[in-house]
Amino acid sequence: MFLHNILNEARKDIVKAVRDYQDWLGGVHAFFDQLPWRLDLEASGVPQDWLRAHRESMEAVNPDAGTRWIMTLEEYEILFPETAECRRALSDEQRKIRERLTDIQFSILNSATRDRTVRSYSEISNAVQDQLALMEDVRVYIQNKTLSSITGNTVPMRKPPDPKVPRIVAGANGQLEIVTGEELAARAAKT
Repeated sequence: MFLHNILNEARKDIVKAVRDYQDWLGGVHAFFDQLPWRLDLEASGVPQDWLRAHRESMEAVNPDAGTRWIMTLEEYEILFPETAECRRALSDEQRKIRERLTDIQFSILNSATRDRTVRSYSEISNAVQDQLALMEDVRVYIQNKTLSSITGNTVPMRKPPDPKVPRIVAGANGQLEIVTGEELAARAAKT
């Protein structure tokens, strides 16, 4: 019973951190996704307050919300060692997303590069959406790992219909890994 309590507390902490991160990603996506619309408004003669947009972007890209999940997963790695490699890969992707968002944030203030850079958000939009979905995979995995032994039930892991979309699966070595459906099909064909 003691172990179930520990696992349940870990589950609650991890799920909260993952949900907070997903909320953060959703907010970041919503903010940056509307910037091209603001450019179009400005081009049609409706003035835009780009200094205010820059301040809003600084609030949207709050560093704490974007990294708390990393520390929480790391803290419970003793209970879920199979998450280590996956956490590192997701953390690397978070860093890349953050760097691109920072570039866009500062370009908002520069009228010479604003249009080109702001419109480049569409290039990382898929990465943000993939990160959202991969974090859902982490959440479902942790829920299944901690609660299935108690309830006997599991939630199916996500299987995107598009084989190019990444997902998290347990690898042959037991570590969670990020793969595409194409990679899984290629592995299956080899065996």
